[in-house]
Amino acid sequence: MPLPASLRPLMTAPLLAMTLAACGGGGNDDDAPTGGGSTAQRVSSCGTAGGALRIMPLGDSITEGEVGHNSYRRDLYMSLNGAGCQVNFVGSHAGVNGGSAANGDFDQDNEGHWGWRADQLASGAAGWAASAAPDVVLIHAGTNDLFQGKSAAAAAADVGALIDNVRAGKPDVRILLAKIIPNAVDPGAVAALNAQLDGIAASRGVGVVDQYSGFSTADTYDGTHPSPSGEAKLAARWAQAVLGLRS
Repeated sequence: MPLPASLRPLMTAPLLAMTLAACGGGGNDDDAPTGGGSTAQRVSSCGTAGGALRIMPLGDSITEGEVGHNSYRRDLYMSLNGAGCQVNFVGSHAGVNGGSAANGDFDQDNEGHWGWRADQLASGAAGWAASAAPDVVLIHAGTNDLFQGKSAAAAAADVGALIDNVRAGKPDVRILLAKIIPNAVDPGAVAALNAQLDGIAASRGVGVVDQYSGFSTADTYDGTHPSPSGEAKLAARWAQAVLGLRS
C-alpha cells in the first residue's frame, strides 16, 4: 500500500539514531547510577530511596518524537515528578529526531529510534540495557514492522525477542509493554498485533499498558505520530503503570 507523504519518513533508515547508538553518546553526563540502592528499592519507592528511578523509554518514532514536538516523554516526566517520584530518563541519545524537543525543561534521554522495527530494536537492546542500567523500560514497538509488511504474528515475535534481549542486558529490570496506538495506515493490523501482546507479555512476566483504547488518529498530527493530546494520553497511562509498580 503506498504511504502518504507525511508517513514516508517513518520508513527511512534512521542514520542519526544508529550513529548515536553506536557511539553510546548523546545523553546527559549525570546518568551514572547514584544512591547505592537496588533496582527493587528504586522501583518500590519510585526513586525516593536508593537513588533516582532509571526509566528507559524504548521504541520507534512514537517514543523519539521529532523537532517541533516533545514526545510523550515530557508529560510523563512532569507527571511522575508531580507525584513525588525522582526519575532519571536514560538511553543512548537525547532530544528528538532532528534536534531538541519543543521544550527543554525535562530529561530528554531516551532509546527511541525513528523508523525502526521491533527486530531492529531487539538487536541493540541488550547493549543499551547493559550500558544504561535502567530500572524500568517502557516499550512501544511494532508499528514499523506492520508498515513494512510483516504479519501481526511476526511483529509479535519480534516484540518478544525485544523483551528477551532487554532482560539479557539487565536481568532485574521491570518492563512495561504497550499495546500500540492506532494509525491511519492499517488499523486492522494494529488491532491484530495488540491482540497477541497479552500472551507475549504474560509468558515473560511483563506488565501490559493499554495505549490503544481511548486513543484515536485525532490524537495524531499525521495519522501516526502523537499530537499534544496524544502525548498527554500516552504519558498518563505510562505514569499510572509506573506508579503502580510501587509497593
